[in-house]
Amino acid sequence: RLGDERPVEFSFGKLVPSFQYATRGFLGGSVNAEIGETYFGVLGWGRTNLKDYYNLNFDPNDAITFGVGTRALPKTVLTLFQIRDDRLDTGQRVTHLVARIRPDARTRWTLDAFHKQGRPDSDPASEKLHGTGATLTYDFDRYFVRVASDPHVNFSSNHMVRTALGFRF
Repeated sequence: RLGDERPVEFSFGKLVPSFQYATRGFLGGSVNAEIGETYFGVLGWGRTNLKDYYNLNFDPNDAITFGVGTRALPKTVLTLFQIRDDRLDTGQRVTHLVARIRPDARTRWTLDAFHKQGRPDSDPASEKLHGTGATLTYDFDRYFVRVASDPHVNFSSNHMVRTALGFRF
């Protein structure tokens, strides 16, 4: 798996393009935007070549994103947004409430509480799944540790608990 995501800052907000490549020929990309400063809107769009792969971000990738956020609280950014499948007719929707708290210049805590609903595929007879999960990330300088729990990973009946250690470059 390879990918890249780098924000581009503008006077009115930021643009975040990304791309991914995974084994078995998967290709995907997205573009997301935050428009505004103290209070901002969130818009995004993503597409893939529909090749199978294991999705590590818990959200549908062929989707639109919309939401709102604020930086009005001290040392905190709050964002409420929804990601909706807009290509495969699965009804998949994931609503996120994300709090990013930066107590000092070197440290950040991120809590992402999410609720998901939808079918695993486009068959209207498929069972509609729904559940609530969370991700907690601690950043120190370039390093991070993350713990995530998803009750229906990739809109399946599988519950995944995932941990990650890494660094940003």
